[in-house]
Amino acid sequence: MGNELNKKIVDMMKSQFNLEGKLEQLEGESIYKYSPVFICMYDGKKAVIKKTKENKDKAMELLNWEEELRNNGVECVSPIKDSNGKFITCIVQEKRWVLYPYIDGNRFDGSINHIRNAGKLLGKMHKVGLNKRFFSGGFKFEAFDEEFLEEVNDDLKSIKERYKSIINNDVLDKFEKWIRDTINSNYNNIQERELPMVDCSWDYKGNNLVYSEEGIPTLIDPDNGGYVPRIIDLALALILFNNEIETAPPRIFNKEEWNAFKEGYYEYIELNQVEKDSWNDILRFVFIDEGLWAIVDLEDDESERQKEFIKSLIGFNVENFIL
Repeated sequence: MGNELNKKIVDMMKSQFNLEGKLEQLEGESIYKYSPVFICMYDGKKAVIKKTKENKDKAMELLNWEEELRNNGVECVSPIKDSNGKFITCIVQEKRWVLYPYIDGNRFDGSINHIRNAGKLLGKMHKVGLNKRFFSGGFKFEAFDEEFLEEVNDDLKSIKERYKSIINNDVLDKFEKWIRDTINSNYNNIQERELPMVDCSWDYKGNNLVYSEEGIPTLIDPDNGGYVPRIIDLALALILFNNEIETAPPRIFNKEEWNAFKEGYYEYIELNQVEKDSWNDILRFVFIDEGLWAIVDLEDDESERQKEFIKSLIGFNVENFIL
């Protein structure tokens, strides 16, 4: 993920938006391990080039949503526009790339202050999402069919094989039973419940936040955004907030941290009774839909901190995280 790709993107943006003399490539590899993200200079200031949604219409939905968040005082990165008011995006190697301002600051440090303020930001985003919709597509519940069950069976086999030498067999057997019992319950038909939907990031975690000196976070990677039940976005944040970030504790939230996060969230959002009644089933669903995938997807060359975090997911207990 190096300079050649970076140069192609910069050259394409210069050509399409007449940015000669304004957009400059900086030498260097991607600053992000999991996807190409390049630092550049735009109009004398640091900027970032990264991938976004490939489909033009979906990309415009996303970029307009980000701009709406910024216009409503929500700390979220918003794309750079050219002198004609057009978002600076282009297609290179069949991927769509977008130009964002570089957000300087600190990484998530695991402190209660950072956690509470992260909850506040998620609440602010969901509040804006209630007033206006940008995304035409988004979340759909899994079809709990034979193909889905086969995938889960394969995942469970892979997990037991990988962790049998470092996690007690009783723990792994209990984990497998919990997964199977949850699937057999069909999550108590949560897909039939009327859950409030909002435009949201659908990938809200510490790795996607940059903090000011005062501890105020800005969302720097909203590119997975879509129209999602807000309670599912909240559950996903709980389960995977500490995923992929080396400065976070090597585990999921504990009770104190979860209480701080939801206190911040509740400053802006009041969940309804359907959401509250559905919470445990939602947690189970999101864990199997996202947490199980994270466990299976762990690469051998990941850091020890990341490996410890993934191990902690195997001990996840919905009863520890009340609303």
